[in-house]
Amino acid sequence: MELDVSIAEEKNSKFYYQGIPYTGKLNEFYEGGALRSTVICKNGNLVSPYKELYKSGAIEQITHFDNNGKKKEIGYYENGNIQFEVEYSNRKKILRKDFYPSGKLKNLKPYKFVQRYNGDVPHGVETTYNEFGQKVKETIWEYGLPNGTHDF
Repeated sequence: MELDVSIAEEKNSKFYYQGIPYTGKLNEFYEGGALRSTVICKNGNLVSPYKELYKSGAIEQITHFDNNGKKKEIGYYENGNIQFEVEYSNRKKILRKDFYPSGKLKNLKPYKFVQRYNGDVPHGVETTYNEFGQKVKETIWEYGLPNGTHDF
């Protein structure tokens, strides 16, 4: 069964249709009818992968996740090259990678969950590269605040 997400009901991160946990495909559409996103639900829970699309139909982002809190988001430029990857463990962000439109690695930034902020903040050494793959900068993050940089 396929269902437009606009007529599904969401409660506590679960999706329902006519009061029953929904099983099937959930779709969202752009104005004009082009598919914007799609995901599979089983007993109201989202099942990997979740896909978002550009109006052109090219993939904008894919999110893979499991019930153990692991998740990976991969964003794409409209040309199909990877724009970013974000990894989560135990529902907490642990690493973000950004890429140039050419596909070369641009940036690596580690994250840590901080209870007092109730969120994930940069923590560790962020490394930035130029389009030729050469390391150009390192920034040290401590609990969301920059604490020194080193240019190469």
